[in-house]
Amino acid sequence: MDAAPTYRVHVGAIGWEHPHWVGSFYPEDLPAEWRLAYYNQWFDCVLVPASRWRAATEEEMIGWREDTLARFRFVLEAGPASPQERARAGCLGSKLGMWYPSPAPAQGGPRLTWLTPEEDLKGLTVRLKTLAQEPGELYLIGRRADAAYLNRVVTLLELLQL
Repeated sequence: MDAAPTYRVHVGAIGWEHPHWVGSFYPEDLPAEWRLAYYNQWFDCVLVPASRWRAATEEEMIGWREDTLARFRFVLEAGPASPQERARAGCLGSKLGMWYPSPAPAQGGPRLTWLTPEEDLKGLTVRLKTLAQEPGELYLIGRRADAAYLNRVVTLLELLQL
């Protein structure tokens, strides 16, 4: 079931299919095809690399949409190169958060900013408070696949009530 966005600030990683997350983030016995559904219990967006979403079938992308909560958003890297790709990406419905990089985001439109574990939480707090004052949805994407760090960012957002 698709619904209007209920979150303004989204946190996620580049992709969800990280083998090194098995045993540290994903349970050892979790089937690979359940990883997106598990991931979306912790994070509410994902940046899908162009090579991954372009290789996905329409049926697979519909599965992504159906395996995620209404608040979940997909950020697709490198906008569509053809009408067929645009139509296939459209099957994500309201869960298509934005294209990255987006062509000159409109005032109040979705924005993406990068997270790096090297940034201390105090500095990140100041940056997030500033970013959250601007209108539109904000996508915070981890430059590295570090689930523990992304979980700390989610907790920080909850504490800041952003």
